[in-house]
Amino acid sequence: AQLHLGQLPQARASLERLLSQNPAHFDAHYLLATVLGQQGEMEAALRAFDQALALRDNHPLAHGNRAALLLHLGRHAEALQAYDQAIALKPDFAAAHFRRGVVLQALGQ
Repeated sequence: AQLHLGQLPQARASLERLLSQNPAHFDAHYLLATVLGQQGEMEAALRAFDQALALRDNHPLAHGNRAALLLHLGRHAEALQAYDQAIALKPDFAAAHFRRGVVLQALGQ
């Protein structure tokens, strides 16, 4: 609820507390990555997405959001790979197809 209300510091603290008690909580890692990204802590957000995906590698939205973060960081080759993973898991993931095209354009392909 805190995340949806824009209470990012409180949401972050709650998620970090939850992860200290249950480090294998996929949703907490995923949501923490979202909060960190919104707070501008891109590298920390990327680490949180990586931790989430280490727990559940078959989550297309996590791959897609990780790819968007990589694109934002200018890490185009990695973003392309992450979008490919998202699309492989969810072939009708329209946003991932579109953003994959953005990455290809940035790579000059």
